[in-house]
Amino acid sequence: RYLARKITLASHLFAKFPYSTFSLNHIFVQREAKELADKSHYHDAIEILNHAIDHNELADFFVRRAVCHKNLMMFTEAYYDYSLAIQIEPEDGAHFAARALVLLKLHKMQLALEDFSRACKYSPCANHFFQRGLLYTDMGSYKNATDDLKAAISVSLNGAGNEFELRCRYRCALAYFYDGQLQMAIDEA
Repeated sequence: RYLARKITLASHLFAKFPYSTFSLNHIFVQREAKELADKSHYHDAIEILNHAIDHNELADFFVRRAVCHKNLMMFTEAYYDYSLAIQIEPEDGAHFAARALVLLKLHKMQLALEDFSRACKYSPCANHFFQRGLLYTDMGSYKNATDDLKAAISVSLNGAGNEFELRCRYRCALAYFYDGQLQMAIDEA
């Protein structure tokens, strides 16, 4: 009943004011979907987002729906939603990083690596380098892993904090250790 009322309100807003108050409609849908998702009502949030997407295919709607799908462990659906968001905003590194995490859940490591690389290209933030460095370690590419983890440290010096730097150094030392470079591992730790 609550959801029906929300969908009816959203329908009236989109039907009555499809473009003139577009930002208001966008904010309303985002707020309602977030409110439902925060209460773990993911299916209801998806239903509102489906309705919104029928009226306006915005990257924000696809990303929000992808997050709901991820929380429901519907990783294939989340992958497709992130892909649609990427089609709309092809240079947003956050979309690539989020899709890469879903690809890891789908055991598609090489595709995840490609998406993390795009994330690092379009949004070179510490977390993207860190995630790609972890993936390189898992794939046995230790030189690339240490390069990315050091890049994450370098980027993080602009505000990510000491705890993050320690995690990067620890992972970097592990990559050196796995690669048989014991002295480098000791020096990094």
